[in-house]
Amino acid sequence: MAGAASAGTCRALVRPLLLDAQPAPEDLQRAQALCRAEAEAGDAEAIYQLSFFALGLGGNWQPEEAIPLIRSAADRGVTEAQYWLAWQSESGPELPHDPAIALGWYE
Repeated sequence: MAGAASAGTCRALVRPLLLDAQPAPEDLQRAQALCRAEAEAGDAEAIYQLSFFALGLGGNWQPEEAIPLIRSAADRGVTEAQYWLAWQSESGPELPHDPAIALGWYE
């Protein structure tokens, strides 16, 4: 994680954690704190990355907290967040099935 930490961005800290089956608690805490600070400063990508902590990263499964973060990031132009909303609206379990909304996000 040292290389990622030197990059200094939320995304650089979160992405390796997503690939780690058992990330260290201190790495999770450091990444979440950085993401929260960057999100509070208005960074749309950090808002999206912060949603991963509510979608199970670190053992916390609270999609009702993640979805508003993802919507906020999508509204600010984060493509991955837009795709997630489209996919969930089309066929995912976290949002009501709505093909029209899905199509809107896919476009």
